Amino acid sequence: MPRHSLTPHRRHILVLRHRARAWQAARDTLFDTDGLGLFYQLCLAKEGFGTRAEAFSDFESRCRALIDAMCEARPEAGAEVTAQWEPWFMNHNRR
Repeated sequence: MPRHSLTPHRRHILVLRHRARAWQAARDTLFDTDGLGLFYQLCLAKEGFGTRAEAFSDFESRCRALIDAMCEARPEAGAEVTAQWEPWFMNHNRR
């Protein structure tokens, strides 16, 4: 019987489901704890590389895709992360 390989998406879901370090890294990305996501893009926008609106839009679209994967991997925990991320992002977007 042939063995089916995992798609990159499915592999990502399984890693998020079973590895605490990957789950924490995803949370860090969502909340921009290292400053390499939203903060960095906003700094670039200040220097004339793109706009603040583009920075927020790009960060939001990447985070929404990550949240979808997290919700698929761990539905209860994903819903909790979503509930925390939504107000955090909206608060950042108003500054």
